[in-house]
Amino acid sequence: MNIIKKLTLLFLSLLFIFGCEEVIELDLKTVEPKIVIEAIINNEVNASKVIISRSTDYYKPGKYQKISDAIIILTEENGNETIFNEFDSGIYFSEPIVGEPSFTYNLKVIVDSIEYNATSFMPEPIIIDSVRMRKNDVGGRGGVTSNLRLQVYFQDKEDVKDFARFKVYQNGNLVSGHNLYFDRLTNGNYINFPIFLDSNRDYLEGDVITVELQTINKVTFDYFNVLTKVLTSNTGSGPGNDPVAPANPNTNWNNNSLGYFSAYSVSVDSVLIEKKK
Repeated sequence: MNIIKKLTLLFLSLLFIFGCEEVIELDLKTVEPKIVIEAIINNEVNASKVIISRSTDYYKPGKYQKISDAIIILTEENGNETIFNEFDSGIYFSEPIVGEPSFTYNLKVIVDSIEYNATSFMPEPIIIDSVRMRKNDVGGRGGVTSNLRLQVYFQDKEDVKDFARFKVYQNGNLVSGHNLYFDRLTNGNYINFPIFLDSNRDYLEGDVITVELQTINKVTFDYFNVLTKVLTSNTGSGPGNDPVAPANPNTNWNNNSLGYFSAYSVSVDSVLIEKKK
């Protein structure tokens, strides 16, 4: 009988410097524990962040090990360096830094004398023109609104391969982060991008729904594209009705580590849930 190991990855998503927490549990093909490095820098004034953990055993779900005392250095293509300090166990922040679109960034992480490196290019931002909401029905307690669909309008950049990730917040709390866009068939077009919200969640009149459009590079897109397929996979079961483990998400880290380093640019817009007329 095949033994399937389980890797628990913690994705902490930031909105307005400190945002909410999103925990994602994945069944991955990880036999031995591996270093998992999740790192971001963007073009907003905030502290860039790195989370370092180690994958754990399938039979110990949620028992991921945070890694402390790492050395982390961010290097810009102009040679400027930024040091990260440990904020909490396995969570590291830099001093407030504004990333520069069209710059390439290198991140070096040293854990137990082993060096891990990743490089990420920050694309020019796609700017949200507007966000609108389509409501299919309103009802239930307190005027709960359900079956919501967001429409995000923006101009795709011509002659540029645009990749984007959309994160959605309800009153500042993350509700979705797995909506991806690639302009393979829409290069240079004016885009009306639909995002379907979770129908099992309550959305009330007066709630503010915020959309964060992250313009990402292809490496980051590939990572989240595989991750999204993992989360929505219904590939059946293996022996003993164990789930069949999908492939590990792609990574731009070297040295047999997992995770991602994303340098992305940001555009944000919001819409208010109003009473249906």
